[in-house]
Amino acid sequence: MGSAIAQVFVDKGWKTTVWNRTAAKAQPLADGGAVIARSAQECIAASHLVITCVLAPTAFRDIMGSVDAQACSGRVLVDFTSGRPKDISQCAELAKKMSFGTYFRGSVTTTPQHVGLPETRLFYSGGDGRTFQSVLSALDHLGRSTYLGTDAASASQLEEAVASCFYGFCAGFMHSMAMLKTSQIYAPGGAERYVSEAVAPMCTGLFPSFGAELAKQVDSGDYQTKGGGVRVDTLVHGLENLIQSSTDQGLSPILLGSILKVLRVRVEQGGAAEEISGLVETLLDPNRLSE
Repeated sequence: MGSAIAQVFVDKGWKTTVWNRTAAKAQPLADGGAVIARSAQECIAASHLVITCVLAPTAFRDIMGSVDAQACSGRVLVDFTSGRPKDISQCAELAKKMSFGTYFRGSVTTTPQHVGLPETRLFYSGGDGRTFQSVLSALDHLGRSTYLGTDAASASQLEEAVASCFYGFCAGFMHSMAMLKTSQIYAPGGAERYVSEAVAPMCTGLFPSFGAELAKQVDSGDYQTKGGGVRVDTLVHGLENLIQSSTDQGLSPILLGSILKVLRVRVEQGGAAEEISGLVETLLDPNRLSE
């Protein structure tokens, strides 16, 4: 992700100085016009706007441990380091100790190949609104920017919520692919046709309105179906049949089984007549699911 972010600035003609713990990874950026710094400190000292993107907060702390705070003085740091909200709060504290003028936590809710596209959404938190506006023209090269406020952990919290949606979707998608590939209707190229003819129309046609309705129910706390949705007990029956069909085709039910467990617990809690949005309340009681 860090290379993709840097590449956008190089492509836009910005004077870009880069440093990577593995020097060879920075070479393609240099081939495009970036300057490779000999150290993290040299890289930080080269620009007023500093962007970091490493795998974990431990790596961020290790890198900052090699830097003289004087090189950081007054600079704006935008940190895309992956980490839990409490870890990011610690990174923000470290940045303050390192004399950075402002620390923003950045969240990219997409894959590296989509960084820099107009439809890509990025979220930022920390620092202050005035400083954010001062660097917005640069950050907007990466996609549409949204500032969430002064709490540095906010962008991480949103990122984790979006990531949960991504992993859940991918789990269901991969199970559906396995079902397709072990079915009699599958033929070479069938997976691509399945996506274009069935999955993509569902995502663009159903999910926006379906997701908005579920979100409305979550906000209101009223999960009872009004006739337009599917009851949880009906979903249990449908998922049981789907798992049996999957097993008949020789597939593992592990991905669907976890969803079935939550649905059954919700029925036991009295939510049989609710829509699937009611599962939010069950997930808020993890002890009940561990029984």
